Amino acid sequence: MLLQPPKQIISQIIGQKSNSNSASQGLRGEIKVPADKSIAQRSVIISGIASGKTSIKNFPNSGDPQTSLRAMESLGVQIEKSLIDNELNLIVHGKGDSGLEEPNDVINCENSGTCMRLLMGLLSGHKPNFFTTLTGDQSLQKRPMKRIADPLRSLGAQIFGRNGGNLSPISVIGQKMKGEYIETSIASAQLKSALLLSCLNTESAITVKEPAYSRNHTELMLQQFGAKLEKLDDLTTKLTPSKLIGSDLIIPGDISSAAFLLVAGSIVPNSEITIKEVGLNSTRSGIIQVLKSMGAQIETEVLSSSIGEPFGNLTVKSSELHGIEISGSIIANIIDELPIISIAAAQAKGTTIIKDAEELRVKESDRLKAMANLLKGLGVKVEETHDGLIIEGLAGKPFEPINSDFEAGHDHRIAMTVGIASLRSTKPLNLHGAEWANISFPGFFDLLNKLSS
Repeated sequence: MLLQPPKQIISQIIGQKSNSNSASQGLRGEIKVPADKSIAQRSVIISGIASGKTSIKNFPNSGDPQTSLRAMESLGVQIEKSLIDNELNLIVHGKGDSGLEEPNDVINCENSGTCMRLLMGLLSGHKPNFFTTLTGDQSLQKRPMKRIADPLRSLGAQIFGRNGGNLSPISVIGQKMKGEYIETSIASAQLKSALLLSCLNTESAITVKEPAYSRNHTELMLQQFGAKLEKLDDLTTKLTPSKLIGSDLIIPGDISSAAFLLVAGSIVPNSEITIKEVGLNSTRSGIIQVLKSMGAQIETEVLSSSIGEPFGNLTVKSSELHGIEISGSIIANIIDELPIISIAAAQAKGTTIIKDAEELRVKESDRLKAMANLLKGLGVKVEETHDGLIIEGLAGKPFEPINSDFEAGHDHRIAMTVGIASLRSTKPLNLHGAEWANISFPGFFDLLNKLSS
């Protein structure tokens, strides 16, 4: 896919000729981003084990949520789908606390680590001797699962897989799990969620303490479904065995998808973008804090809350950014946004230092290496460290690419990051694997074209 420089922003992607002066006009408009895939995946998984019906409005059509939907259907959950005003709504007929059915075949989690890791937890303790095998695409089969499997095994789970249970395909044999106190070695919402889901049917409570605060979508949603859950402190969550009851949910817009447009609006001159009805959960909205620390102009209008999840409108305007250090506890909050933050850093004045981000090496791709290679190709001075990047910003000057060919590497966030970088490039960028953006943001490149027209 050929990504054109600013005065023709991505017009070639959809096969149209552009006669607009997009460079002077900037990016402008009011838009919505796809529904939050992290919340959506949890909604269809948790509603599948609740009793009664659950209504889910604004369920995303993107890859990962649809993967989790199909996975729950393969476990015997009946899901009705309807399209109203281009919005996908679901009615999930929950199977109750031990009503899932053994699938006839392996469950394909495709490219979704969230789907595989949450199901590892759920299926470990759903009911004794319940057998399932989880697999994925080539990318997911390379991602580490031992960080989930070993803590679950400490609670009694039987989990088997390649490389000592570290790589999928992963087989799970259900057990009566033992709820207890457990301290995790990493701050991971996927690990925390897997542990909590594994102990819904135990005879004693599970208490999970993390080394740092991770996103809390699972806790909020379990409470929405009636779970007996309490926060003992900022890092410690206690769940007493609970029976879940169906509920009504509305999925807000995905802040991780909005992040690409927040950066685009900040770095493309003469831009003003309003992103409507996006999730503003404090454990996910660190991207706003980071960009504001760099000098970005972002206004937030809080509207309401859904399933305990606050949401609202964001308006971003072009800004002069400056470099900062990004490290410590904020990293867990912005781990998915760091690739696009790197583009903001490359357009900022001064040096940006990113540390404590080793987790990026075990995402859909090694995102630290991918971003270092991308920035070098764009003509930016960057140093890749073991846990981050040191980026010398161009102080708002356009990218002067020394390489025009870039690979998405089976990674939706890298594909979209290249797309945003092309808006400040003096040359067209040739992106291989642009279709991977559909994992979380179908129509991403069309939307950029709309904002630039």
